[in-house]
Amino acid sequence: MLKVQLLGKTTFQFTEGDQQPFRKSLRLGVLGYLIRVGEPVSRRRLSKIFWPNLSDQDARTYLRNILARLKNDFGPYMVISRKSVHFDVTQGCWVDLHELEKWLQQFKEVDIMHMDDEQAESLRSALALYQGEFMSDFSRQASDWFEEWVMRERQSILDNTLQGYTLLINYAIRNENWKQGMEDAKMMIALDQSRQIGWLLLMKCLASSGDLRRAQEAYERYERSPQADLHSSRVGREMNLLYRKIGQRISGINLNFEQDEDSLFLS
Repeated sequence: MLKVQLLGKTTFQFTEGDQQPFRKSLRLGVLGYLIRVGEPVSRRRLSKIFWPNLSDQDARTYLRNILARLKNDFGPYMVISRKSVHFDVTQGCWVDLHELEKWLQQFKEVDIMHMDDEQAESLRSALALYQGEFMSDFSRQASDWFEEWVMRERQSILDNTLQGYTLLINYAIRNENWKQGMEDAKMMIALDQSRQIGWLLLMKCLASSGDLRRAQEAYERYERSPQADLHSSRVGREMNLLYRKIGQRISGINLNFEQDEDSLFLS
């Protein structure tokens, strides 16, 4: 069985322990693209994607050499014909990205009011598969189209992962598990410090647990960041409102954060 890791450092490891490091090679680009697309891709398209500035003949020659090496490395997983190429994951292959997306899809329509601790832990374990950007160690120049495709894929995968963390944190808030909510919010912020929702949920967990000073500090840390925007979005305005409420609580005005039902759960 082949174990593929495409999130963060890219590795290809067989059951017996042999590992294939690709790093910056164009082979990684071709292989990552085939695995992500998940269907046969024409040789002509692959040639245009990875060698757009070469003649058709030269591009086909480079592709043929790379496919020969990939066939040697991955045997039955590489289904190669005269016209198309396919990486067949059904031949006993585990891919971290596919596993992550399978769990995210399963929880996409879940209502936190019907979640339980076992489901939350399963989702948390799945989210831990996100160890970094899709093919983060691939830096060889291919075509502009391929560079844009990689960026779109990275953003889409990150967005879906952050939605998973948002669900977990809202579940923790619902159950008043402030410590777990804080841990999940910190993980979310570590993945994307510009995402306001992570900071707001961290503030909620800290304030609800009674740690008002640290809730203030979370707001102020975000406020100092170059990407801070606390006025043009609903989440930003809510952060600002919560910050002022925390200041009032510290000043001696009693406010019940847990009963703020209008803004308790966010998506």
